[in-house]
Amino acid sequence: RLSPFAHRALRPRDLSPPRPPTSLPRTGAQHARRHGQARFHTHTHTHTHTQTARARHTTMSTAPAVKESKTGIPAAEFITDVKQYLVNKKMGCDECLKSLHIIHNKYKFLEMRLLQQKKALSQKIPDIKSTAECVEFLIKRKESDESEFEAHYQLSDNLYAKANVDSNENRVFLWLGANVMLEYNYEDAKALLAKNLKNAVAQVDMITGDLNFLKDQITISEVNIARMHNHGVNLRRAAKSGK
Repeated sequence: RLSPFAHRALRPRDLSPPRPPTSLPRTGAQHARRHGQARFHTHTHTHTHTQTARARHTTMSTAPAVKESKTGIPAAEFITDVKQYLVNKKMGCDECLKSLHIIHNKYKFLEMRLLQQKKALSQKIPDIKSTAECVEFLIKRKESDESEFEAHYQLSDNLYAKANVDSNENRVFLWLGANVMLEYNYEDAKALLAKNLKNAVAQVDMITGDLNFLKDQITISEVNIARMHNHGVNLRRAAKSGK
């Protein structure tokens, strides 16, 4: 006779495909036609990002400024006036552009880490639920009049064997991770699994909120980079025309 079912260890995968970068809306030509502008910029990339930054600024001006997320992720600063921003920071355009790229890369790296954590938790939640159902089944068998029951016992992946389980048994072995297994009675195992399931669901909700927050910060960072790039292009054009 074999002991009741053992909870299988969780080994979440470490790799998760990163989310594709957020694309900026191309509204430059539409904006020019709407306001009756006769002159269309030949530098399509510069014009598109300039109009996008203006639209983003209009949207942000109506929303309250958020300094950080609930978990402490700092918010990106939206650059409304590029010239004044450079004066306040006492930096050149190229130096500031490098700094903005570093901030953008940090947000992307954090987003990738959170996506990995969310994927691991998403894989853990169904396993916890199935283990809790197994414990519930053992509790019902214990309360029944049968002395034992037959079950298919998993020896390894895709390999099962028949086992006769004692219905009067009141213990189950749960994997806690890191090759650690502990023995619990049915009630303690049920309470532990319920607690773990609640924590896992709460963590998934928290990570989802952080990912939504990061998505906005990445968009703001990309707009800032576009505005700073356009400012540098204008400065180089002015320097050439001055010569």
